[in-house]
Amino acid sequence: ATGSLSLVFAAGARGTGTVSIAVQDAGPDGMMGNVDDATHIESINVVLNNAPVMNAVKNVRALPTSGVQTVSIDGITDGDQSSQFLRISASSSRPEVVGSPTVLYDSNSLASTGQLKFTPIALGSSVITLTLTDSGWDGQFDTFDDRTSTSTFLFDVVNVLNSWHNPRIATDVNDDGDVFPLDALLVLNDLNSNGIRDLDPRTEAPFFIDVNDDGRVDPLDALLIINELNGRLLGEGARAETNPFASQSALFSEESVADFFGPDPELLSEPFMEDIDTYLRRRRSGFMP
Repeated sequence: ATGSLSLVFAAGARGTGTVSIAVQDAGPDGMMGNVDDATHIESINVVLNNAPVMNAVKNVRALPTSGVQTVSIDGITDGDQSSQFLRISASSSRPEVVGSPTVLYDSNSLASTGQLKFTPIALGSSVITLTLTDSGWDGQFDTFDDRTSTSTFLFDVVNVLNSWHNPRIATDVNDDGDVFPLDALLVLNDLNSNGIRDLDPRTEAPFFIDVNDDGRVDPLDALLIINELNGRLLGEGARAETNPFASQSALFSEESVADFFGPDPELLSEPFMEDIDTYLRRRRSGFMP
C-alpha cells in the first residue's frame, strides 16, 4: 500500500523542523486502539532554506598580455534575509585560455561583495562558473541543509580590445548564440540612427555591430550577416565561429536588403535603402567608401 503526505508552509517561513509520521496497525484482533496494536514512527527533517543569490557578472575580454584581471561580484546574500555564512568558488572551463580564478571573499564576514582574480593566458574563450553556497541553518558547510546557486560569464582573450565585435560568432550581433535576421536589423537600425562612423573600441557597446572587426560600422556589416543567412537558406552557409570577413572576400548577393526583409517602413527607411544600393555599386566597381 502507498500513501502521500502534503505539507503547507506559512508564507515567508524559513528554518528547519522535524515531521514525525506514525503508522499503526489494528493488531491480530482487527481493532484499533487496544493492546495488540503496533506502531512505527518515521521522522523527516524539513529544511526551508532558499538558495543564496548574487548579481550576474558581465562578460569580460582582455589581451593575452594584460596580466591579472579583477572582476567584482556583488549583490551577495543568503536568500533568506538572515545571517548564514556564505562561500564562493570559481572555475574556468578552459584553464589553458584563462587560468583558474582566485576568489577573494571572507565567508564569515557576511559581505555583499567579493572579487575574482584571474590571468588570461592564450587566445580563446572560457566560461567562468561561480558557485555560491550557504551554510544552512546549522551554520556548517557541506551538510544536508546547505543550498547553492551558480552563475556563469564569458572571458574572451582577444588580439584587439574591440568592444563592438563579437569574437565568438562575428555575425551574432546580440550575442544570443546564433545568427538571425534580427542581427542584421540591429546593425541597420543603428546606421539609420547614427550613420556610418568609426567606433571607439573602449566604449561599452550595447550590441556587436562591428561584424568584420574593422573599427567602424557601415552597410558592409549588415550585408555580411545577410549573406550568411542567404547562404544557409541555399544550404551553402555555416555559422561563423571566428571572423571570416577580415579579408573582405565575402561574396555579395544581388538581391537588395529590402527584398530580403520585406518592406517595413518602421525598420528600414527609403534613404537608407538608396545608401545600401549605392554602397553595393561602389564595391562592385572597386571603389571603397
